[in-house]
Amino acid sequence: MKKIVIVTDTYFPKIDGITSVLKEIVPRLAQTFEITMLAPDFGATWHPSEVRLKRSRFLCLLDYPLVRISLGNLKKIRNTVKAAEAVFIQGPALISVIAIYYGRKYQRKTVYYIHTNVWELYKNNVSRIVRWSGALLKKFMVYWYNKCDVLLVPYRNYIDELDALGITTKKEVVQLGVDIEKFKPTDNKVEAKQKLGIDPNCIVIGYVGRVSKEKNINVLLEAFKRLREKHDVKLIVVGSGTEMDIFKDERNIILPGFQKDVAQYYQAMDIFVMPSLTETTSLATLEAMACGIPVVTTKVGFLSDYVRKDYNGLHFPKGNAYNLILQLKKLVRNPEMLKDMGENARATAMTFSWENTVKKMKEVLEKD
Repeated sequence: MKKIVIVTDTYFPKIDGITSVLKEIVPRLAQTFEITMLAPDFGATWHPSEVRLKRSRFLCLLDYPLVRISLGNLKKIRNTVKAAEAVFIQGPALISVIAIYYGRKYQRKTVYYIHTNVWELYKNNVSRIVRWSGALLKKFMVYWYNKCDVLLVPYRNYIDELDALGITTKKEVVQLGVDIEKFKPTDNKVEAKQKLGIDPNCIVIGYVGRVSKEKNINVLLEAFKRLREKHDVKLIVVGSGTEMDIFKDERNIILPGFQKDVAQYYQAMDIFVMPSLTETTSLATLEAMACGIPVVTTKVGFLSDYVRKDYNGLHFPKGNAYNLILQLKKLVRNPEMLKDMGENARATAMTFSWENTVKKMKEVLEKD
């Protein structure tokens, strides 16, 4: 079996977009390849073959602790990459960049799946005083992307964006998937709401994911506060993060925090909102759609393609709470539209398959 090292800058037990992808793809890839995980040590063992790196006690980027810059960590990365036949990176931080360097040095095929636009993520999470440094980060990442053999991207238009930046590395489109058996519509919406202590007659608006600046949750909160003045609505925010304080002393809001089983929360929702300033695929949006929930999102990343206006969801301009209110009112006042869009959302989600995702990844990794 071909030896593959999968490099990740985040790891279990932390749950985010990248670890959610790892949970789906690694067991499937392990049927074909001999897998070693190269990851920061967050205290949990997840895969039978792991090389874990000590974390820094001081360095942190966008709420993610960075690995310690030490000879011990560098030696582990070097030896792990050298022992592999291919390097499959799930970035985007320090471990990934060092792995690219050693992949290049030892002439190992280096494949990078771009999960997020890291400089946009950075720009939206730092103060205006240091926002200029995002341009330096962009140049830094463009340099290292050009040191890879193949870049995998989640949607076709992203290739054009990377080309415009001067990234000449070969690019392949590999869409992410969704588990349509785990995330599916409830048989009884009344019971799904009652299970969470919610009045079944109440319209439930929801969000699942990190509560951080780039997700722009304050826009959702502002729209919800205006909506509850005239409508019987409740807001569920499943997740945690640096911006949780905005919900302090607010009413009609359920904050269950981080949850391993989020399907029951999706199933209690009538509308899902993704107000993010930057996304690539947005697995949370796909999961909500798989549960038969119409979505209201910003037109960022792949969301501008698979969320189709008046078919399976609606769009609103980034940061525009007033327009978000209009879109939510349209759905709240029209039960038939909610129902039809929910059915169409489920149909859309069923076209996304983890089996197809891994099949394409295997094709790329197997090539010499």
